[in-house]
Amino acid sequence: MDTIAKKKREVQIDVIGGNAEGVTGSCSKISFFGRTALFELGMIQDNNTILENYRANSQLLSKIKPKEIEFVFIGHCHCDHIGLIPALYARGNKDIKIIVPKGSTCILKEMWLDSAYINQRDCDQLNSKFNTTSYTPLYTNDEVNMALSHIIEIDVGNIVEIDKEINIRYIPAGHVLCSCQMELFIKGGSHTRKILFTSDLGN
Repeated sequence: MDTIAKKKREVQIDVIGGNAEGVTGSCSKISFFGRTALFELGMIQDNNTILENYRANSQLLSKIKPKEIEFVFIGHCHCDHIGLIPALYARGNKDIKIIVPKGSTCILKEMWLDSAYINQRDCDQLNSKFNTTSYTPLYTNDEVNMALSHIIEIDVGNIVEIDKEINIRYIPAGHVLCSCQMELFIKGGSHTRKILFTSDLGN
């Protein structure tokens, strides 16, 4: 088997978010069979100033090539797990599917709209402070609405086929409303790889 063909059959997980170094900014990249998905894309909120957080979130987004992403899987709806997802649409991919536990959409809508408002306010403050116009929001209400139109809600507790290579199962996590762990089943040839993403767990 040649190297390229072998590589396309590999499954790789890279923790690329702020959770690799701190608490917030959850994001893991899943590469498999020449495809790419994300488990969560949260906002980094660990830093002391607006500017530091803006730079940290911009740096996280720079690690992602939006046009490569097919799916974003969500465990729960806290901003440090979902806060940057609409920014993918602002960066050129209008077709990413967002997979969420049943009942999450109404929570996501309020979280993302609030985040877009705060991000605009922060950018206005930075532009005023530094007498510039270079700080622009990571996303706006337009991208929030686009993200909401690409959500697929999944029943909790059942194995659900996403496509011929992907099944998932959400398992209640007890952290906040609608929060779940997620089992990801990647099917290829005679083997199925199963990966568990816990997100945050409750008591």
